[in-house]
Order: sequence, then C-alpha cells, then structure tokens
Amino acid sequence: MPPAPTARLRLREMTESDLDAMAGLLGDPDVMRYYPRPRTREEARAWIDWNRRSYAEHGYGLWVLETHEGEFVGDCGLTWQPVGERQVLEVGYHVLPRHQGRGYATEAARACLELATGAIGEQHVVAIVHPDNAASRRVAERIGMREEQRTVVHGRDVVVLGTGGDQPQVRPLADDELDRAAHLLARAFHDYPWTRWSLPADGYDERLLEIQRLYLGYAREQGVVLVDDDVRGVVALLPRTAPPPTPAMQARVAEVHGDRLADVGSLALPPVSPGWWTLETLGVAPEHRGHGLGLALVRAGLERVGGAGVALLTSSEENVRLYARAGFAVVSTVRAPGGPPVRVLHRQPASR
Repeated sequence: MPPAPTARLRLREMTESDLDAMAGLLGDPDVMRYYPRPRTREEARAWIDWNRRSYAEHGYGLWVLETHEGEFVGDCGLTWQPVGERQVLEVGYHVLPRHQGRGYATEAARACLELATGAIGEQHVVAIVHPDNAASRRVAERIGMREEQRTVVHGRDVVVLGTGGDQPQVRPLADDELDRAAHLLARAFHDYPWTRWSLPADGYDERLLEIQRLYLGYAREQGVVLVDDDVRGVVALLPRTAPPPTPAMQARVAEVHGDRLADVGSLALPPVSPGWWTLETLGVAPEHRGHGLGLALVRAGLERVGGAGVALLTSSEENVRLYARAGFAVVSTVRAPGGPPVRVLHRQPASR
C-alpha cells in the first residue's frame, strides 16, 4: 500500500520491468557514495526481490519513485532494520543525481512517514544515515526527525535519526489491577481463533474471562506481567522452570475448558531448554490497537527476561508479523484435532 501521490510524485511497487532503472540507480557512484560500493545488476535484481518479499509480508517496502509523467526518480519507502537488538521501521530513499536538489526525497519521505504513523500505526520511525551524508540527514530533519543515537548497522557506522514517538510507559501489574487486566484480555481475545475453538460455546464469555483471570494470576506469581500506565494492554511471560499450577487451579482450568480439554492438551509442541521463557499472552484493547502499544509491551517484556530465549504460540497471522518486529521467527506450525493452525515462534537467546 504505497502512500497517496504527492504534489509532484507517485510511488508504486517495484517489478522485474524496473531492473534497468534500479540497476542504474543502485550502480551510480554518486548515489552509492556512502555505501561500501555501487551494486551490480544482479544485486539490483536481488534488491527488487527483497522489496517484493516485503510487500507480501508487511504490505510495504521500498517503492519506485517517479513523477506524475512517469519519469523515474529513484526509490523511497519503509523497511524494517536491525538497530541493536531491536527491529525499527526506517524511511529510506535514493534519488538519481539529476533529480537531486529539488526536494523530491523530502516530499516522498514525508509521505512515507505519514503512512507509517497513520495507517501502519508505528509511532517510532527512523532514518539511518552515514555520518558524512549531510544531504540525507537534512531530509530526515526536514520531516521532523532528530538524532537519537550513533551505532553500527550492517557493519557500518551510522547516525540514527528518529521521530521519538509517543512511547507508552510500561510497568508491572499492580495488586489491585488483576481483574481489570483480565477483563481487558477477555475483550482482546473474544474473537481469537484459538479461544473460540478451545472454550465451549455454552457460557463462552464467562469461561473466557475466568481462564484469563486464572492464568494471569498464575503468571503474576511465577513470572512477569506488565501493563501500560492506563492498562490498555498487558503482556505476561513465564520461565520454563516455573512450578506447575496448584491442583486447585488445574481442576478449575479443566472445568472451564469442559469437553475441549482433551483436544487442547493434545497439541504437540517442540521442546525448549529450561533456561527459556514463554510469552504466555499479549492483549491490547481493540480501540487502542494499531498505535504500537503491543510491540512496546513485547519489547518491555523481553528486556525483563534479559537475553533468555523466548517461545510463544499464536493462531493469528497478524500477530506473526508483529512478533517478527521483536526478533521472533516461526519454527513450526502445529494443530490439535479440529483446531486452528498454531504458529510456534522462537526468539533465540542473545549470544554471550
């Protein structure tokens, strides 16, 4: 979903037919002055393939940038980049030398930033530039970014400029907030494929609230439960070494699942080592989705468990994309008899 056309420019998806233009752009010594070297034609082809994969996975990537008359200008768009241990959304841009100095990069980058903070809902967006690339830095600053850090990305020294974003304050769940958080999770998971399948339809709403209350209380005792200041979202993680729930809790869980208990218990999961954690739940109130709160909660939870490996399950493809931004990858897909497909995701332990 490229941004809407600007006053002078339009953006569209790259195709194989753009190879000549992209090879000319990425092979130009002036355009690539702050890269290790100009790219070859085959590398330009790989660049197009990379962006087409990004369109399929995320709905966005770097797009061809051209005038309304169809004249090729360069590329501009949004891609996920590793900065430290985090994946951040970057506005990137390359403009042919003959079109530089006309404000095209700023015009296109501003349109991409508006898309990122609007329809995509990512409030923290960055531009990653070479320390000596003053022109690229000016573009980032003109669209409202400011220097956030200097670091190394893809083996190169860079300056990271960003929007800062309205980052939510995340904290542990308070004693008197358990019921409020359970109600939030019940709303968040009301139409979730797994809960719809794993709980009987008879008394579904009451069962859903009860199961959230039970597991949230257990996670708070044995692991980490975090919320934002306004309790619009919650995340819970448990160490694999946590003791099992009490017999009383296990009995109540069995009652809540009713005749679905055996099928729920049949889900075969790949083993993980004792030092790992599991991300047990992540829920955001429906009216507050799309603004980066879920990702902020996940990242805060990961910080709490340090460099430990973390595993999770999800039956939502949208969630797979969210967790990928936090460094998770799908390792397998499992399914209980008659149940929805469940993706198993792992975030590998930090290297020592």
